[in-house]
Amino acid sequence: MFCVFFLLCAIGDRHFSPSWGLPCRAGLGLLFFRARVGLCMSTRSARLTRANSAKQTVRSSRGFGSRPDRTSRAEQVQVDRGITHCEEKRPDTSPAPHREICAICLESLDDCSFSYPCGQGHRLHYGCMVHFLGSVLALPLSDDTPGPLLKEQVRDLGNGWKAIGVLEVALEIMTHETRSRLGCPLCRCPWPEEDQVPLSEIIAQLRLCRTRKVAKLAMKLETAFQQVKLRFDERPEVSHYRMGSGFLRLEENLHSASSFLSHQLTGCHSVAQILSFLDARHVTNMSAACAASHRHCWAGTKLRAPNVKVGSVRSAFHRILPATAQILLVDPSLGSAMCRGLSGLDVVAFSKWLNGSSMRELTMTGADWERLDPGASYLASSLQIRNLRLLDLSHNGLTDLSAQNLANALARSGAALEVLTLELNFISQQGFESLLCLGAGSVHSWGFRHNQLGDESCRILAKSLDPEISKLGKRRLETWDLRTNSIGAEGCKFLAQLIGHMVVARLGCNPLGDYGGEQLANGLGPKLRILDLRQAQLGEAATLALGRKLREASQLEELLLSGNEIGPSGVQALAEGWAWISTLRFVDLSGNGHIGNEGVDLIADELPFWQQAPFRLSLASINCEEKSTRRLAQALRKNPRHHRQWRIELQNNPLPTHAVLEITRLLEPREPAIFSGRRNLFSRICQNCFAFSTSNSIGTVAPKQCFCMVLPCSQDHNIPLLVEDLS
Repeated sequence: MFCVFFLLCAIGDRHFSPSWGLPCRAGLGLLFFRARVGLCMSTRSARLTRANSAKQTVRSSRGFGSRPDRTSRAEQVQVDRGITHCEEKRPDTSPAPHREICAICLESLDDCSFSYPCGQGHRLHYGCMVHFLGSVLALPLSDDTPGPLLKEQVRDLGNGWKAIGVLEVALEIMTHETRSRLGCPLCRCPWPEEDQVPLSEIIAQLRLCRTRKVAKLAMKLETAFQQVKLRFDERPEVSHYRMGSGFLRLEENLHSASSFLSHQLTGCHSVAQILSFLDARHVTNMSAACAASHRHCWAGTKLRAPNVKVGSVRSAFHRILPATAQILLVDPSLGSAMCRGLSGLDVVAFSKWLNGSSMRELTMTGADWERLDPGASYLASSLQIRNLRLLDLSHNGLTDLSAQNLANALARSGAALEVLTLELNFISQQGFESLLCLGAGSVHSWGFRHNQLGDESCRILAKSLDPEISKLGKRRLETWDLRTNSIGAEGCKFLAQLIGHMVVARLGCNPLGDYGGEQLANGLGPKLRILDLRQAQLGEAATLALGRKLREASQLEELLLSGNEIGPSGVQALAEGWAWISTLRFVDLSGNGHIGNEGVDLIADELPFWQQAPFRLSLASINCEEKSTRRLAQALRKNPRHHRQWRIELQNNPLPTHAVLEITRLLEPREPAIFSGRRNLFSRICQNCFAFSTSNSIGTVAPKQCFCMVLPCSQDHNIPLLVEDLS
């Protein structure tokens, strides 16, 4: 009726003669307004009725399986109220994109959805499906007997792996009446029979949905951890951690932050313990906080700073209190040009300052100390420090006289020195022999790189340490750096009886030759972790002997042989040898141009026998071409190593870019099987404790599960490995 009246009013308003007068036109306009308001109200009520009826009948029609995106609430309110804007653009009449929704909760689906076995492709959320099955299976039968599940079981069911196991048992024992109730929530198709869709496939789909859901949660957790790590690895966060550690030390000494700053301390020992977490510049910043902190951080004009990094010794004795200094690093690169011009007065003042300290670590590099203090007499007189554990005087031009003075001073002080580094000096066998008397077995790291030791020093080393191997056998032979000391084949004869007791042996940049390499190979032992023979003029004979004896170093982690004259047969012997060492992590063969294509082919033949993880192999600058990398790529395809964190470096070779990228792609780590969607995936989840397996070995085929294999988890349970085809 409203529609007919609206039409009459519109016709009358447009075509009536003006002679009818204003009252007639005004009366028709009023009637038109009332009719229009009534029409809008009836339209709105009809729209709400249709929406409610759609929600009520959504399970009986497939047409509601998807819905368009809703418009914003402001636009909807404007349409409901009949508000239009003529000046706005005409709205887009193209159909809105549709999203597939769950048949139960009417929310958008994700990749963790469950496809109902009705044959129509209707999908539900994993949680909705578990809740639906549990609710239906808990309904009592028509004769008031309980269903396959009890209500208490459904109440505590949850959505985990335990729920899937409970539902599997209930679906196996359900009656025909319960089966008739398990119709599709959308099309009401009945639950399929066992011959149509096996129950094992339905349960496997539920487990897959749960696996994907757990995988998404794990990815979110990993992303959160990465964000936290990136945030707290920054320098300000490290400073905050140190400040918190300092306040914990305050609490241990029954001090709060306010009581510590207001308390008058007679000594500086407690202050040194608390400030030991801060560098000198941080102590300076802390002293500017208030007058009380300034009083505790400064002793007159000297700063109480245990950890000191300065550009010259002048800055140390002018600004730092010696009683609190524990770690001192003097590096001219940290200071300005004005701080580098030192004199004899600075040497005397620094020696007096150092003599009054209780230093634990002294590092002074690049200070040219021999020019300022010939023979290091002043420095030796100031090293009467019993707490000294680390002494690094590299790049100071020290001579044999300086080494003898330092050795005598350290021996008199009784310091239990652990690390002695004297690199880039002019020490020969006389100074070396005097330094070997230090520590009585306490020094475990010796650094003599780029000195003038020669073969005679190796004889002295073997003579002084050989009688003590049986009773010490310990720390004096742990780490030795003898690179660039003109050691030849004669010196290797003496080192051969010692290298088996070393942990780190760095003998590179010495003219060892094939004979010296053979001597060292015969002395390899199980304690060796790092063997550095870079640029040692090793050829085929040395590498063949090294390959035969390499298995004796069963704990080797790094094998560095770059810059030698290794050929194809030598590299094959090495590859056969390190296949027996499971702890090996890095092999450096770069710069051996004689390896070539033949050597890479031989490496590819030995690759299937390597089981190290992780592992890095450097083949840079070995003069290999594309045909050899194709052989290497073929070996990696037949023996995948993407799960072992491997790296093969092929820089500076006449290779096209795609050949290098192919090797890199074959070694790229892929997603774990539980997170990927590829073929033949193993879901390593224990059915007893619902934990992921930590084992990487494949078990035997289970007798009662045709598509499963069994693995032990950390609690000795049997874990079925479900093999799924997700492609």
